[in-house]
Parts: sequence; structure tokens; C-alpha cells
Amino acid sequence: MADFDLAILLSAFEPVHFAHRAALEHGRARAQRVLALVGSAGAARTLRHPWSADERVAMLRAATNDMEPQVLRVATVRDRLYDDPGWRRAVEQAVDAAAPGAQRIGLLVSSRSARRSSPFPAWPSLAVSGPPAPGFWDVRRGVFGNLPARQELEAALPATTRDFLEHYRAGPHFAALADELGYIAGFRESWRHAPYPPVFVTTDAVVVHDGHILLIRRAHAPGKGLWALPGGFVDQDETLLAGCLRELREETGLALPDEAMHRALRAQRTFDAPHRSLRGRTITHVFRFDLPAGERLDVAGGDDAADAQWMTLERFARMEQETFEDHFHIAQRMLE
Repeated sequence: MADFDLAILLSAFEPVHFAHRAALEHGRARAQRVLALVGSAGAARTLRHPWSADERVAMLRAATNDMEPQVLRVATVRDRLYDDPGWRRAVEQAVDAAAPGAQRIGLLVSSRSARRSSPFPAWPSLAVSGPPAPGFWDVRRGVFGNLPARQELEAALPATTRDFLEHYRAGPHFAALADELGYIAGFRESWRHAPYPPVFVTTDAVVVHDGHILLIRRAHAPGKGLWALPGGFVDQDETLLAGCLRELREETGLALPDEAMHRALRAQRTFDAPHRSLRGRTITHVFRFDLPAGERLDVAGGDDAADAQWMTLERFARMEQETFEDHFHIAQRMLE
């Protein structure tokens, strides 16, 4: 008799590699059913998430085509950044939907991670020993970088994943993300010899008016073409609020004096997820402004923004896949 009703592997699967296979096979040996739960399902296509949820599910299905569908199940879950309880509920709901009635549930983790505190204490950790998973930057350099890095990565990938990546490199998204890797690598190289890794400080503005939020479309890498909150790096000689208002005007042309913006200020909050930006440790201070009733002011993209628009809050609620880094989740928290 199996030890568990269900064994869960929660991963982004970016891409599917031999360590994933080893974990799923371990789960099949310990449980009646196995659930591969694909995380970050609603993320925009960026260097952090180069493949859509559908593409990752297809990769996973191809790499596990020898596992019976009634044994291996696949589901997806969206991120809930800055809302850990909401994310845990979303995972539990996905598990309930994929495997109704499962009582004895185990969480598949690497042996290196087994001693860490689990966000799901009711699910025992099932330590998996096997081939090491390739690191984040090893994957990005192996997919978008030079041939030696590619050959090193491919040794960790099933043939089906290698075939997928071969077609992906010839597709419409590869070139832009390869350019983004070059930008990020250059940015990180510029501070690599600093005595300590720097901590960057930025500001972002959540500007709300009559059921609309003000967004900009990024003109350059990283995230070229994605929608974002207006904002940027703080200058050496300005306060956080002054930096926020400066960036807001430069990127959107919003023509309101400081006094009016100060009156409209409703909230300020810091967002500091350690890996929120691939450029390096970046802490952003976000200000929410609620503009008074009246005609919406004209805006236009400027500086680092290719465009600026007032977007309805109803439309914005469906824009996670079009939004840069964690800006969708930041705005959701600031709009609560």
C-alpha cells in the first residue's frame, strides 16, 4: 500500500529537467497519485519566466509521456506576491480541484530543501535525492547565451525538453529575451566588482482617477513592451516622494503641481521581495495618489516610457500577463 494518497511537486518547470523527472518518479513510488503543480502561471513572458504556463505544461507532458494520466496529474497556480496567505489558499484549492478526496498528502522537495520550514506544515516533506537541478542563471545562459553554456545545460534536460527549446529558439520570442539577457548581464557586470552587492532604491506611483489607473509601457529592456507603474531610480539629492513625482512627470507628462499631488497622497508602502528584479537587489517605495473627481488629465509617454495610458481598473485586473516584474501584484496590494 502506498504511503500517501497524493505527492505534490510544486515548481515553475522552467524548463523541465531530469531533477523534475526524478522527483515525480519518487512521488509515484510513494503515493497513489502525483500532482505536478506549475507555478507562476499568470506571469508575463520575461527573462524570469520565458515560457507561458501552457508551454510549460506541454513540456511537462512530453517529458512524462510514459506516466499514466490517471497517476500523474498536472495543474497550474498563479502567483500571489505580497499575499502569502492568499497564495497558500490558491495552492490548496488547486490541489483540491486536481485530486479531490486526497487525505494523506506529501510535498516533494529536494534533499537540500527538506530541512527548511515548509509553507504547508500539514503536508510532510518527501525528500528526493537525484540529479541536481540547474541553477537559474545556468538555465538562462544555456537557453539564450553562448554554445558552451547551451551544451552544459542540455546535459540536464530530457530529449523532449531539448527538442522544445530547439523550436523555441526559432520562434518569435527568443530574440527579445536574448537581448534582455545581454542587458541584464551588462547591468550586473557594472557593479560586480563593488566591495558589497549594491541595494538599489526606486519609487513607483499608483495614480487612481475615476476608476482608472495610470500605466506606462516600457520602451527599453528589461521588460520592453510590458505595462508598468510609472517610476524609476531615486536620485542622490532627492527624497523618495520627490523622486516619485519627478519620475511620474517624466514618464507620463501628468501636469499637476506638487501641492495637488501631496493632497492626493493616500498611502505609502515598501515592497522588498529579495528577487523582485533580475538587475539586483531592488527595494521600491510605492505611493498611491487618488486624484479628485473631474476630467482626466492628458498623459503621454516620455523618457523611458513608450506610452502612457489611463487603464480601467476592470481591465487592469486581467493584465497580469502584460505587466512588468511584480508591478501587477504591487498595484493590487495598493488598491485594496
